[in-house]
Amino acid sequence: MNYKLNFTYLLLSLLLVAGITSCSSDDDAGTPIDSLPTTFEIISNSENHTVLASLILETGLDEVLDSGTFTVFAPDDTAFEGVDASAFTQEELTTLLLNHVITGNAGSQNLSNGYIETNARESFSGNDHRINMFINLADGVNLNGASSVTSPDLTASNGIVHIVDNIIPIPDMVTFATADPQFATLVEAITREDQPSFVDILSTPAGEEPAPFTLFAPNNDAFQNTLAFLIQSGTGISGLEDLPQETLEAAISLHLIAGGNLRSSQFSSGPLETFGGTLEIDTSDGVKIIDPNGRTISVLETRDIQTSNGVIHVIDNVILPDLDVDELPTLVEAAEDAGLTLLLDAVNAVDGLGEDLVNAEEITVFAPTNQAFEDALEAYNAADLNELIDAIGGVENLEILLGFHVVPAVAFSQDLEMGDNTFETLSGQNITVNVSGENVSVIDANGNVANVTQADVAIENGVVHVIDAVLLPELEMEVNEVTIVLGNDGASAYFVSDIIGDENVSELNENNSTWTLTTGTRYTIEVENPGPHPLALRDVMENFLLSQDETEGSFEANNEVNFVIEGNSISFTLTSNLAQELDNYVCVTHASMTGSIITQ
Repeated sequence: MNYKLNFTYLLLSLLLVAGITSCSSDDDAGTPIDSLPTTFEIISNSENHTVLASLILETGLDEVLDSGTFTVFAPDDTAFEGVDASAFTQEELTTLLLNHVITGNAGSQNLSNGYIETNARESFSGNDHRINMFINLADGVNLNGASSVTSPDLTASNGIVHIVDNIIPIPDMVTFATADPQFATLVEAITREDQPSFVDILSTPAGEEPAPFTLFAPNNDAFQNTLAFLIQSGTGISGLEDLPQETLEAAISLHLIAGGNLRSSQFSSGPLETFGGTLEIDTSDGVKIIDPNGRTISVLETRDIQTSNGVIHVIDNVILPDLDVDELPTLVEAAEDAGLTLLLDAVNAVDGLGEDLVNAEEITVFAPTNQAFEDALEAYNAADLNELIDAIGGVENLEILLGFHVVPAVAFSQDLEMGDNTFETLSGQNITVNVSGENVSVIDANGNVANVTQADVAIENGVVHVIDAVLLPELEMEVNEVTIVLGNDGASAYFVSDIIGDENVSELNENNSTWTLTTGTRYTIEVENPGPHPLALRDVMENFLLSQDETEGSFEANNEVNFVIEGNSISFTLTSNLAQELDNYVCVTHASMTGSIITQ
């Protein structure tokens, strides 16, 4: 077979089809720009495309190149070296070159990672579906994992020419599996050394049995989702390497349909035979697969990826053979089994919360132990759950607190990255989960740390991690406000002359009396004669915490304390941290004017 004549035939077919396709739509055709060279002139003027240019000239294809709007990925001269044209039939050569042609004007700014249709078509199904090309922009523009654009965006009056360094191979199943990074774990599975040669099977040309194929292709996230299910189910499998040979082979076989190029529009509800057995298909809402374990697996939007020997549909989970796994407990059942009775009491105190959590699609629960709740009761000076609810501002705030322990997604410990992981909770506030080696901790809105004492307790709709402290979100709480009117007995003593508000802070009119202040209250102290008798609050070492004069106390810049000086008054919120430090009050200039402070 004559080398030039065969490539001439091929190029003629390519350009005729591209031209006809482009002219079929007025929108695609556009208006030729006479000032620009044609696509043929770009190629013929290139010193690196002499083979291509000479073939076009010999057959008069330069006129064909002037019609229609199309994009050509044009291999340079080196790409043709070593090509034996006699090894191809005319149909094969035509398909190969059409695999380099895209209908329309596809400049580099229009290219994105993913699949695009070429003008090459498969013929085995009788439907002549266009074959896809995979574009990877991770390092320049790479096509089907084999050819790269070396000179992009050579603008012609009737399209675009991109120069490429290799002939773009007509893809089969294996081409896209290896070229597309989202299938990295799938490739790892089908090439595991204890597996049959799935690569050879998926490389079978369309005209040979068992091709063509329909492949349900799990992406990398699908494998992670399935590993989470296997961990949840107590199978002891935590990675691809743990799957037994027979299980992995059976699973892969369930993803492959032989002898059919089933596009998404051709699926119907009912049984479907695969290499590995029968699956149930549900098309009532998209295309879904029910595997032998009753799991529902969805065909994603990346579907109908056409290759030369079949079609690929991306799915969001791995189809598994029947594993005979035990039923998982609900959240309530798991909490009962773990003896988390105070957590259950708190959940039951919020009407409908327990039912909502059990029925939620996906949850991760950070579940405090009974001791963690007892510590919280003590911190709020609460004798029981009801007093705790009152202390934090009511049932509404309890619901926020409990929602702060729930993430509406499934996160097993293996899903967490080293360092900080941030999640939005059901309360709408974020928690930070920190992983350091084998230790996992959770940090709440106030910076308090709870440690995970038992991880990965699988439940029906997610996972529970047991923690040793109650997490505290930001809560909207009504603040009790109390005003203290502070008089003075010369330079010898302060005394409280009046208390406005619902607290018995001190005996009235008693010199240097002991004050009792309550954590969480907002206090205003009106000091008579503050000029000669400025007030300060101190710790046990007589360090100033808050001061009415220019002497700066250590808590004055604290946002939660919110210290304010206005006229003869000071105002502050007694936070738990301030309460821990506070010991006494004193006049800054007269040390005899002092008394003790008790906090509660």
